[in-house]
Amino acid sequence: MATPSFDIYNCVLLAGVIQGLVMSGLLVIDKRPQRKAARFLAFILLIFSLYNLLIVAYDANLFAIFPLLHYLPLNLVLGFGPCIYFYVISSLNPASTANKRLWVHFLPVAVQAAYYLSILVNSSLIQYRDVTHPVWSIISQIEQTGALLSVFLYSAAAIRLLNDYSGEAFQAHTQVSLVTLIWLRRLLIAYALLWLFWFLYTVTDIFFFGYNLPMRSYYPIYMGVATLTYWMGIREYLRPPVTQIIDKTSTEEDTATSRKNHFDYLREKDIQQYLLQLEYLMTIDRLYLDPALNLQAIADQSTIPANVISFLLNKRLNTTVSEWVSTFRIEEVKKRLTNPDYAYLTLTGIAFDCGFNSKATFNRVFKKRTGQSPTQYLATLQSQKEK
Repeated sequence: MATPSFDIYNCVLLAGVIQGLVMSGLLVIDKRPQRKAARFLAFILLIFSLYNLLIVAYDANLFAIFPLLHYLPLNLVLGFGPCIYFYVISSLNPASTANKRLWVHFLPVAVQAAYYLSILVNSSLIQYRDVTHPVWSIISQIEQTGALLSVFLYSAAAIRLLNDYSGEAFQAHTQVSLVTLIWLRRLLIAYALLWLFWFLYTVTDIFFFGYNLPMRSYYPIYMGVATLTYWMGIREYLRPPVTQIIDKTSTEEDTATSRKNHFDYLREKDIQQYLLQLEYLMTIDRLYLDPALNLQAIADQSTIPANVISFLLNKRLNTTVSEWVSTFRIEEVKKRLTNPDYAYLTLTGIAFDCGFNSKATFNRVFKKRTGQSPTQYLATLQSQKEK
């Protein structure tokens, strides 16, 4: 009588299978509207749990004990890529209706499932589930390589979508929490890199080892992807609602309160990174020299949403966008007034060259910043030179 051959590695994977199935069920039964994205994540968890069950079944000799496992569609890895992509789409816009062409993206995994279910109809096909059969090797290579390429391509598409959305989302009335954008971007990059490593590992196995590396050689990768996937499920289940809807008809006070609560999601680390990026744009790129510079132009150059920039300047630097930009322009004027290379320009000419487009504005801002009018300041500089 056949007996299972469990060891610590199989026990860890089997524990992960149970955890994944439980978490997948929790995500499915959570009926809150903002959890729409979780349905795709639940499917990812289910796919990987079944896949790991398949690995454990082969490695621990469970097929000999439970022949029924041969007939179950445990390998649905071609569904990973589309699920990642639509998880991002649903996270960005939970209120969106289902994509009409959703089924097209899941057609490969449907074909894969149909192949395994066909074994139920024709038991003679069971031989193609035997790891020693040459046909199984070909099917396995196609499935694994196809799944890895699918994940990588869909992840790249999701990252591109996320980058496009980051610059526009905060201009719309439906605003996605910035912490959600950061979470999705970091998650996609980590997920794509891990699967890319799996892809390179598989290609190396196919072309250098004739696809003969033992299954146990892949265990570190299985566990790595499993850990990340299960962590995704836990993170999704525990995190707060991902969006805040601001109605166009809401009062100005309600909108301000909503935005305040929205920016409470910003982490201090991210705030500091944004402030450094804005400082760089002014001190290195010197955007202030552009007379037409405004909030949206700064947002376009920095990829930081416009209302996030406004929030940071108001709440962290206690200034407005125009005052902040004028500060750099005034400092540039002061530098040029002491630089002989600009001696051929008039005071107004220097001001215009530094980004001001109105003499009255320049005079007002300059006096506010320095306590002197531009002419008084210039006279002071000249008297200091004479001394």
